[in-house]
Parts: sequence; C-alpha cells; structure tokens
Amino acid sequence: MKKYALLMLPIILAACTPHSDLRSWMEQEKTQAAQSIAKAKPVEPPVHIAYEPPAFSGLNVFNATRLNVARTGDEGPNAPDFKRPKEILEGFGLDKVQYVGSLQKNGQWQGFVRVENHVYTVKVGNHLGSDYGVIQSITPDKIVLEETVQNAEGEWVHRPAEIMLVTNN
Repeated sequence: MKKYALLMLPIILAACTPHSDLRSWMEQEKTQAAQSIAKAKPVEPPVHIAYEPPAFSGLNVFNATRLNVARTGDEGPNAPDFKRPKEILEGFGLDKVQYVGSLQKNGQWQGFVRVENHVYTVKVGNHLGSDYGVIQSITPDKIVLEETVQNAEGEWVHRPAEIMLVTNN
C-alpha cells in the first residue's frame, strides 16, 4: 500500500503546480474587456432660453388693479365683512349641506340642515356656505341664499343660490 502512495505523490504534486498559462490568459481577457468598455463622455447642460411672455390684447391685457383687488380681497362696495366672526356652517361648501326640514315658530320659518351627520337650525340672516352666503328666505321646499363672490375682474358681486329640500332619507 505504501508503494502505491509513493507513486501517487508525483501526480499530486504535479497537479498543485501553478498554471501560468491559465493565469496569463485570464489577465489578457481582463485587459481586453477593460479596453472594450467605452469611456463615459461628460454631459453638457441644456441651453436655457429666456422666457418671453406673449403679448396679450383686448380683454386679455394684464390689469394690475385687477390683480391687487384679487390679492387684498377687501376692496369694493360689495366686499364681505372679513372682520365678522364666522359661523360654523360657513366652513362647508353648499354641496355638503342638505336641507332636511323646516318649522314655523312665532310666524318665522326655521330650517334644518344636515352637514356631516349633524343637524343644525338656521334662520333668515344666518351665514351658510364657503362663499359668504346669507340666508334670504326659508320655505318648506328650499332655502334661498345670496352669496358674495369675486368675478373675473376681482370685483365682489352677489349671486343667488338655493338649497332644495331632500325628500329621500
């Protein structure tokens, strides 16, 4: 058995010798691969062109006074009173308000409106909606309001609005 072990020793030692041809081939392939990769070119920033606004004419002419009115919001004869404390129902748009009923008390109508599952009692003169609406009249089938909004020129104008009675609960 020792005899076979001594014969195997030269074969094992021959297998452990460095493979210089394999190593040189690997180095050559690495060099060729590195040379074939293209170098990144620096990116040039885009050229920015100065913006020139178009020339408007007619009704589209820029009007600085219209802009100032829209910014301040408190100019004009119809402007709402911004110093008045807001009522709770002014925090909701009319699309969120439902007129669910009415009651006549001492000759005056009172309305019941539902907002976010709460029912509130309103009367003529109360403010309602996010557009500075004031209740003008309450009837069994609708609440009539007058809202104050800004038009395209920034002027405060009054517009009518109604909330119809909801019949399907």
